[in-house]
Amino acid sequence: MATAMTEGLLNQIYPQLARQDSNNKTALICSVEGEPHQVGAKMVCDILEMAGWESFFLGANTPTFELIAFAHENHPDLIGLSMSSYFNLMGLKKMINAMRAEFADLPIIIGGQGLLTNGEDIANQFAHVYYVENLAALNEFLQSNSL
Repeated sequence: MATAMTEGLLNQIYPQLARQDSNNKTALICSVEGEPHQVGAKMVCDILEMAGWESFFLGANTPTFELIAFAHENHPDLIGLSMSSYFNLMGLKKMINAMRAEFADLPIIIGGQGLLTNGEDIANQFAHVYYVENLAALNEFLQSNSL
């Protein structure tokens, strides 16, 4: 119930968010396969849209093959993967490896509560994967990287 209430409040304030002009960049954001939590990933989409991005929110428990198919159809500039439970770490790694096989240089950001203790270490295991600890760090990442 708390998640539904939070999402309802986010949906109510969404139209009032200040947005920058479009930067003609696209992001695909989702929770990793097996991950039922999606509020953080949805908030990442909102931050991206405020920064001028077009974002596609694929939701919780996104199958890897669906993410890859959607990426082939939409040619994103960035992928975002959220993981709230540490138990989904293998799913996160599987998803990153699958994305790397299809899109070798596409930047991927990872974040979520399940990565608080080892997010940087996980990101460093892969090329072009960046750990974003929180929404403030996401803003810094967007400002400091020329994606």
